Amino acid sequence: STWGVGYSDGLIHEASFLAAAQTCKNEGLAFSFLWDKEGSIQDFIVDVLGHIQGSLYLDRIDGLFHLNLIRKVTDTSGLLTLNASNTLTVSDFRRRSVGELISEVTVKFLNMLTFKTDSITVNDTGLSQRQGANIAKSIDYSGVVTRKVALQLATRDLHQLATPLYTCSITCN
Repeated sequence: STWGVGYSDGLIHEASFLAAAQTCKNEGLAFSFLWDKEGSIQDFIVDVLGHIQGSLYLDRIDGLFHLNLIRKVTDTSGLLTLNASNTLTVSDFRRRSVGELISEVTVKFLNMLTFKTDSITVNDTGLSQRQGANIAKSIDYSGVVTRKVALQLATRDLHQLATPLYTCSITCN
């Protein structure tokens, strides 16, 4: 009741949280967080989810909170397939243009060795040359305390922000 947004710990899908923790450990992701109650617990949760690239949702079937990490899919068995039999419309189909892509990411973090704010910057030089300049984005990761993890997150974010993804809206039956 004090730390769980008022929910019982029985509402946590423990296996999904443990699997997410193991994945983060395997990836070398380590964070140090302090929720000091100055901000809302919801904002704190969103911050943690941003660090781990996760989503927290209440499952409609079992009624439990599940933690899902957003990662590259290696096994497509069991995934929903959208095709003519279950798709009614596809609209707003769009691909980001080169000018909308980010070619440089700076991650700000608290370095545990110096106890000072530090930063690390990565860039996609090929994309910068295509754009004629660096299009930069700065991201604060308050839970990061090492340059190694800061570099890992900066590289991860740059890869996503520099990729011309497709977006659309799909209406299904």
